[in-house]
Amino acid sequence: MMRVGIDATLHGARTTGAGEYQRQLLRTLPTAAPDLRMVVYTARHAHHTPTAGLDVREMPWGPGERIRRIVQGSLAWRRRWREDDLDLFHVPFYYLPPGAPPRTVVTIYDARFLRYPETYPRARAAFLRAAVPWSLRRASHIITISAFTKSELVELLGIDPARITVTLLAPRPEFLEVLDPNVGGKIRAKYCLPSRFILSTSTLEPRKNLTRLVEAYANLRAQGLPHHLVLAGVRYFDTGDLERSIVRHGLSEVVHLLGYVDDADMPSLYSLADTFAYPSLYEGFGIPPLEAMACGTPVVASSATSIPEVVGEAACLIDPLDVDSLSAGLGRVLTDIPYSASLKAAGHERARHFTWERTARETADTYRRVLGQVG
Repeated sequence: MMRVGIDATLHGARTTGAGEYQRQLLRTLPTAAPDLRMVVYTARHAHHTPTAGLDVREMPWGPGERIRRIVQGSLAWRRRWREDDLDLFHVPFYYLPPGAPPRTVVTIYDARFLRYPETYPRARAAFLRAAVPWSLRRASHIITISAFTKSELVELLGIDPARITVTLLAPRPEFLEVLDPNVGGKIRAKYCLPSRFILSTSTLEPRKNLTRLVEAYANLRAQGLPHHLVLAGVRYFDTGDLERSIVRHGLSEVVHLLGYVDDADMPSLYSLADTFAYPSLYEGFGIPPLEAMACGTPVVASSATSIPEVVGEAACLIDPLDVDSLSAGLGRVLTDIPYSASLKAAGHERARHFTWERTARETADTYRRVLGQVG
């Protein structure tokens, strides 16, 4: 039986795009590929739910201790490679650690560290610009989460496209429309939600383009729109422009900054919203629009980067650099009932085409190809 090691040591308690990818792979790979034996490496004292088909090993650094992972990793990974008799090692987060074994797969979510390094804190951008190209040269194979990201690696780093496999992401199975008014009422009360609102979920950072979303929303309020704007997500960095825009437009009472929302509450939050806005400037994939679609919420989304690849024709696409385009898209979805209903139906159908089981099967096929088991 082929033994595959998966580095889950950067997998934290809160759901992020990369963390969600790791969680769902660990959930679905044992069933999708029963011929593989998975050895999962977690951070010290990290919580991990026992899963049939997974052997779990604890590494000597804690969650989020990136520097310690690098310093201690060289010896630790070599020892694990020998003791666990691994055939392949998968790092589902951008860069290989020192000491990574010779047969490796690395997952890249986007090339933003090269295309727009200013969208990272400076030290983080510098680290990725050094570590990721080095890792990609060493890796046996590369997985990307969209055709767009694959094209970015080919263009910006000259990677042979034959060395890259695309495995698309998906919403979790529990993302379904919540119709029970009692459940919705509890979530509305928990987060002090207004009766009608536009929702956007993301980290709060410049690349998510939330300042333009606030400006577009201000235009709609001036035209009499009764909805509030709800922004769910943690502050990442450089949120000053966003906060100043809210104050400048006099929107402090109608723009709600929820911070981190519990995973279990997200389906209800999506279901309660009248529309979901995703005006991001750059995404390697973009799961939130699919989550909203799965929950029956019509989506207004950016026409940039990977997002059209994800949403297809099931969303109202807008120019993320044009505030008027964003205002018009939101206004149409909120006032044109037949159009909104058509987006809801199309979104439901679109979301059904993305499953983590398919992602797991395609990932396992990549492992087999690297080891020469399939053509």
